[in-house]
Amino acid sequence: MKINSNGWLKIIILILITVATILFTLPYVQNYRAAQLKLNEATIFQSEIPDKIPTTEYIHSLNLRDMLDIKGQNKNVIGRILIPSVGLSDDIYVGLTNGNLGIGAVTMFPYRTPQRHNIVLLGHNVGFTAIHFGVLKRVKLKNTIYMQYLNHDYQYEITSIETIKETEIGRVADTKYSQLSLVTCSAPTTTSNRLLVQARLVKELQKDNDNNLIRSIVDETTKKNRHELDVEMWRAIWLPILMIIVGYGVIITIVLGIMNNQKIKRRK
Repeated sequence: MKINSNGWLKIIILILITVATILFTLPYVQNYRAAQLKLNEATIFQSEIPDKIPTTEYIHSLNLRDMLDIKGQNKNVIGRILIPSVGLSDDIYVGLTNGNLGIGAVTMFPYRTPQRHNIVLLGHNVGFTAIHFGVLKRVKLKNTIYMQYLNHDYQYEITSIETIKETEIGRVADTKYSQLSLVTCSAPTTTSNRLLVQARLVKELQKDNDNNLIRSIVDETTKKNRHELDVEMWRAIWLPILMIIVGYGVIITIVLGIMNNQKIKRRK
């Protein structure tokens, strides 16, 4: 079957519109993958720093390839970071890699200990407040942070919330007192600014006396995180994808309608 010039033009326009639609949809597919990893995360808590730590990688914003490559990553974690007031619940990994940052927070200096050091945790801001450290923009001074770390449990209180430059490495330097520093990008896009949340150690929770407290904090925060994730999946993934699909159909209909009308006019 021979295709005339008008037919080829239709095909080219359809391909261009389809490619543009796919490109618009990819960020939402990426967010879905990140949410899926969060929901299906299977972890085994370790009580010691592993003998072999993954080689540090150049860290970049997560993309869909990262999300797909994460499958099969090492699921061993050394703890969990919890902020009940905003529903943050993230596992803590060892090894500054894009894979680890795709599924949780990473301790930047694994050989520092919480008792008399500055523990620095790095997490991605993917634009979701229910996934990783994007939620840090909602924390407030004096909010409580709980950290499970190498089989110990700690309670912190937020003392400062600042936006700094990525070059200000000194802001996460070690200390001779117990401090927790949470670091993420100030926006889900590429930026040279970092959000730095720091907290002081209030106390180490005793497993024998505080078992029920620790369990309830983990359960309540995880439940809140899952609820917010479900809401955000509809608001920030499914609804935009549905709108893109509907828009795709409308644009195709309009373009083909215009081309058909022009064809009819030329025949007249």
